[in-house]
Amino acid sequence: MTPRDRALPSDPEHSRGLVIRWAGPTAAQPDIELLAVDLVNEGTELWTPREEDLIVAGGLLLSPGEERASFGFGFFGSQGAAVPLGPGDYARLPVSIGGSEWARAKPGPAHVRAVLPALSLWTEDLLPVDLTADVIDRHRLEDLPLAEPE
Repeated sequence: MTPRDRALPSDPEHSRGLVIRWAGPTAAQPDIELLAVDLVNEGTELWTPREEDLIVAGGLLLSPGEERASFGFGFFGSQGAAVPLGPGDYARLPVSIGGSEWARAKPGPAHVRAVLPALSLWTEDLLPVDLTADVIDRHRLEDLPLAEPE
């Protein structure tokens, strides 16, 4: 079994000094289609990723008043290769909202929380968004399995 084939234990020491926060443009004008976070090294030492650190950001859709939710998260092995970050350095990452989130979404005001599962990091701030039925339906259609050719 390779390191990428098993769940990683939470290692707070490994992510010491790292935080994720909504990228400036995302925080200033939230657009559910263009979400991004910054992974920032606020520590005093160089952060060096491990081989198994696949830095992929997922988004959770939360109802007003809800702060945390459980989630499932999957990715392809070629995505999210991490790079070292010196003190003050950051890496901007797109945030993907998965199909299970869209399946339970309802039109109206909502919040998004981003998570980096490999580092057990969450955004502190919730990002307010307004979900329309059109946006929800479009994402649900994108997540439908492809039909088998006849």
